[in-house]
Amino acid sequence: MPSWCGACAAFATPSRPTPASSGRSAPASPPCAPTSTPHSQRHATCAARSTHDRLPPVSQPHPLMPAQRTPLVTLLAVNILSLTGNALTWIALPWFVYEITGSATRTGLVGAVTGLATVVAAFAGAPIVDRIGHKRTSIIADLLSGLSVVSIPLLHQTIGIEFWQLLGLAFLGAFLDAPGATARDALLPDAIAAARTTPERANSAYQAVSYGSEVLGPLLAGALIVWVGASNVLLFDAATFALSALGVALFVPANRATKDVSTARRTYVVDIATGLRFVSSRPLLRALAGANFLTNFIGAPLFTVVLLIVVEAEYDSASVLGLLIASGGVGLVVGSLLYGAFGHRLPRRGTFLVSFAAFGLQLWLVALTPPAALLAITFFLRGAVTAPYNPLTMTLFQERTPADLRGRVFGTLTALSLAGMPLGFLAGGALVEQFGSTATLLVMAGAYAVATAWLLVTPALRGMDR
Repeated sequence: MPSWCGACAAFATPSRPTPASSGRSAPASPPCAPTSTPHSQRHATCAARSTHDRLPPVSQPHPLMPAQRTPLVTLLAVNILSLTGNALTWIALPWFVYEITGSATRTGLVGAVTGLATVVAAFAGAPIVDRIGHKRTSIIADLLSGLSVVSIPLLHQTIGIEFWQLLGLAFLGAFLDAPGATARDALLPDAIAAARTTPERANSAYQAVSYGSEVLGPLLAGALIVWVGASNVLLFDAATFALSALGVALFVPANRATKDVSTARRTYVVDIATGLRFVSSRPLLRALAGANFLTNFIGAPLFTVVLLIVVEAEYDSASVLGLLIASGGVGLVVGSLLYGAFGHRLPRRGTFLVSFAAFGLQLWLVALTPPAALLAITFFLRGAVTAPYNPLTMTLFQERTPADLRGRVFGTLTALSLAGMPLGFLAGGALVEQFGSTATLLVMAGAYAVATAWLLVTPALRGMDR
């Protein structure tokens, strides 16, 4: 999980250093003042004193060393390559399967298999990331993923490929991609520290290039399919894996985390349990994981089922669907860049709640089926307002996770978040089939309102702000 033309401006050293970006450790927090806060809320309010919410030390360069931006810029470049490659696969692989099988059922099965592989790999691959090492895992995962992807067109063009073989290679590619993405996420905090920038700015840049890749990637995939054919597009995807591995190998140093001497004595199951236990024992991480799950569970049906049916029934043009998705993507890019510039000055809890609630507000308007132009403006504004959500949660995860646990913890958080998507797909499809798209949108919007109300009264979120 790219070169960004605004790198110099985006990575400028901030005037107000933070614990994750300054060249020295943050000073110890003073004891909490007497307060009338109920006992159930004191754990979140006095986060600095709590053993659960105390920020772990982040490895920092020496204060006199110059800023080293190469690792961070490389990780951004690799993120562009990875997500662009994924977009090529998301479009080209189903197209290729449908071309050679003529079966919509088999095409859908490939999508289900790759989705399942991603969720399973996020859990199962997390301990491997910490055991092998973050840099090494990123390189190995990219090389093996590229090999699995390139095998599909090569087999098809030489000796032929059976459907079960295609399923296996698709599963393997998605399974290997998840640990690689987790490993690159684990490398990011040290790269941010070396660059001497705020986590908000770096994570916003990381998300901005992600959103940009997700908008441009499908357009590139469509053009390449017309130009060279779906099977050959998979060769381009394999090349992005190779370039990603090369970039990390040459320009991103290994983490400076202290090696856990007990690694050899730990079992694989213990490692998986460690990630789950760490998240479940931290109230803030637990609340954020729950918010991510709900976001994916409630929101997943919108873009896969509900919006498609609304557009077909009310606007009768596939171009409207593309306009809405592109408008939302552009809004996400703009919002990420703005948050990168000003996010470190904003209150974290308020920013998080506004970003979360904005998606739910959009659902009410979609249910009213306004003119397409107004709906496109709404999607753009929703994208801009919700854009801080991902970089903010990434920053919070990075600040509160020790370096030697990042693989297990980030993998656990990813798996918990993604678990909401297949459940949302099933629930959304059943609701549309039974009650129609408008009623489904109202149910989704109501569920989002309830989730927002829960977050408003969750004490742990008060521990976000320094």
